[in-house]
Amino acid sequence: VDPGVRLENTLTMEVPLEGERTPAQSVALLEEMQRRLAALPGVTEVGIGWNVPLRASNVQLELKAEGLAEEPGMPRPVAEYRTATPDYFQAAGIPLIQGRGFAATDGADAGRVVILNRTLAERLFPGRDPVGRRIAWTGDVLRFIQLSGDWRTVIGVVGDTRDAGPDAPPLPAVYQPLA
Repeated sequence: VDPGVRLENTLTMEVPLEGERTPAQSVALLEEMQRRLAALPGVTEVGIGWNVPLRASNVQLELKAEGLAEEPGMPRPVAEYRTATPDYFQAAGIPLIQGRGFAATDGADAGRVVILNRTLAERLFPGRDPVGRRIAWTGDVLRFIQLSGDWRTVIGVVGDTRDAGPDAPPLPAVYQPLA
């Protein structure tokens, strides 16, 4: 089974960000870690994301797609919430299938953008190009977390990863810039 990521010469690690930090301080800490790791001898690429590839994040949120009618009695689509730096997909070996990856300019002060994995793109926009379309997080949980229900423009589609295990179907996922 193709895991959807590069396994050779790849190191992953989880770094818990405990303590009292603002979101901006957490991002600054992660950026400093990325800079220091990239400076190590032999390191060619460093990417940072919410979850380690091949491990589900277990943060699944409801979402809606612009132009996709909700069917009464049917559950809303859900997807894993993930974040990624511009170098994340390249460092992990996750292929960009359509559109573009994140850029350094896709920060908190820019327009809201996302990248979908192939499974979610096909589920929300079957037979249509998802790039340029919009999605939004939705549901009651937004009242309790620091995530808005604002529309986000799809700028790219990446390959699926086998985060739930090699025998399980790929999980639908939405990546937002780490900012």
